[in-house]
Amino acid sequence: DDESAPTPPPVDDSIAGLAQQDPDLATLVAVADYASNNGDLIALLSSPGSLTVFAPTNAAFDALAVELSGSASAKATDLLTPENKPLLRDVLGYHVLTSEVKASAIPFGMPITASQGAIFKIESSPVRIIDGRNRSAGITATDIDASNGVIHVVDKVILPADKNLVQIAQGDPQFSILVEAVVA
Repeated sequence: DDESAPTPPPVDDSIAGLAQQDPDLATLVAVADYASNNGDLIALLSSPGSLTVFAPTNAAFDALAVELSGSASAKATDLLTPENKPLLRDVLGYHVLTSEVKASAIPFGMPITASQGAIFKIESSPVRIIDGRNRSAGITATDIDASNGVIHVVDKVILPADKNLVQIAQGDPQFSILVEAVVA
C-alpha cells in the first residue's frame, strides 16, 4: 500500500497568483480578468518580470462604484460593464509600475509614472498616495513579495487625471446642471 499524502498543487507566487489567494483582493483579480483583452492583464501580472502593483482592496473597488455611480448601494460588480472596460483598463494600468519599488525605495513627494503613463505621488507623513485627481489613498500593507515584483495594498482605487471637464464635473453633484447643459 502506497498511501502517501497527495501532493499539494503548486503555489503561484506571481502577483496575480498571490492576489487570487488573498480573499481581500478578489475584486482586483475579477476586474483585471474582466478588463483583459484575451487575458492580457492577468498574463502581465502572472508573467516573469519586475513590477510594482498598488493593489486596491475589495472595499476600495466597492467605494469606487459608489463614487462613480452616486448610488450608496453600488458594488464593484456594477463596474463590470462593456462601456466601463476602457476605463477599468486605464485605472488598472495606473496601479502598476514597470519596475519593482519596495517601500524603503519610494521616492516620497516626487512624481511617479504609472505603466499607462499618468503620474501620481506618494507623501511620507502620513504615507498616502495622491492621485491625478488630488484624491488620497492609504497604503495599508507593503512589500508583499511576488516572483515577478511586489504588491502594496491600498485602501482606495486611485484615478488618473486624464479626464475631461465634463467627466470630472459629472462626479460632483454641485455641477449637475452644468453637466446637463453641456451634454445637451
